[in-house]
Amino acid sequence: MRHRALVKHFVGQSRRAYCGVASATIVVNALRPSAVALTQEMFFTPRAASVRRSWKVTMSGMTLDQLADLLRAHDLRATVVHSSDTDLETFRNVARTSLGDQSDFLADLRDSGCPPLKPLDPNGIGEVSTT
Repeated sequence: MRHRALVKHFVGQSRRAYCGVASATIVVNALRPSAVALTQEMFFTPRAASVRRSWKVTMSGMTLDQLADLLRAHDLRATVVHSSDTDLETFRNVARTSLGDQSDFLADLRDSGCPPLKPLDPNGIGEVSTT
């Protein structure tokens, strides 16, 4: 069921560093199927732009924490777990729990190696994928 909701609202990223924005719009639309569809162009509402402006995302991407804050700006609950801050088994348990809850979506951030994104570094910039 959850997979169908994501597929129904799938969009490719409209800008090279918009993987997080595309993933976020997919999730927002999957969670709110009766609302007007949120597009990547509409994503940066005044509230979301106060977290991170679209031009900054365009130029340098965003961190997982920034993505979570942007989702919260759209009134969604977002929990961030950094795999580097926990052991593998704990991280797997968190992922299993999330994937077992039909109202949850799991986004992972990883090094994409494609410009303008930089390899994962202390700032955590990378590719976002929604599960």
